[in-house]
Amino acid sequence: MSELFACIQPDQVNEADYLAALNQDSRPEFKQHLADCEFCQREIQVYRDLDNRVRRQFEFISSPARTLCPETQHAGEYAAGMLGPMEVAKLRQHLGNCEWCSTEVAQIKRWLLEPDALLEEQTAPPTDQSQGERFDWLRRVVATLLKPTTLSYAQSGVRGSAAGLPQTFQAEELTIILTVQAAGPRSQVLNILGLVQAGDGGIETLIGREIRLLSHGKEIATEALDELGNFIFENVQPLQPFELELSLETKIVVVPDLKLN
Repeated sequence: MSELFACIQPDQVNEADYLAALNQDSRPEFKQHLADCEFCQREIQVYRDLDNRVRRQFEFISSPARTLCPETQHAGEYAAGMLGPMEVAKLRQHLGNCEWCSTEVAQIKRWLLEPDALLEEQTAPPTDQSQGERFDWLRRVVATLLKPTTLSYAQSGVRGSAAGLPQTFQAEELTIILTVQAAGPRSQVLNILGLVQAGDGGIETLIGREIRLLSHGKEIATEALDELGNFIFENVQPLQPFELELSLETKIVVVPDLKLN
């Protein structure tokens, strides 16, 4: 700060005085000070310009037209994939008819995509990793095979029809349902159909996640989960053993020793 242009009484002024002046709620002493201090007059103008800019950018949040809109916190939970299926469906219907909320959710999603320097410092993999070891820094969670279910694939929500019962695996909050079919009549190759479900209903966080099929440590194929958590590996040679790996933000879920019957 230049000594030639500074507050005439810096020990008697703080940032709270500037904010109070914006709300026309200044203490009498600061009002008198402001009348004589050109520096503080300019500082308040800077604060006022910034306040006006923020108000213009986010005026849709406080618009009277939004009396029936959900709270901003609810929109943020939707953008972060924290809502259950019924709440997601209800809010998604509202977003289709509300320009205000759709704009708000879009801005929140852009904010969520911004890098967090502290988080990257804590979780980023070593810079000297090879391509083949790119997932080794994540926590690995091994899925457990549950007792056979009696549900058909149509009841489970997985596309296609199944000749036999699916295999169900549990890995912490995730459930993975798999079935294996012949690719066609008398075909020796197989199709692997799967469905990944989150126990909290947060399917939004799974969309597009990469799931890999491996045999003897070698990647056979890679797919991405669709909007319902489905995936399919087509025309797979019946090799043994197989393994599935689902890559998430902080862990890899592994389905070991997959039997392709």
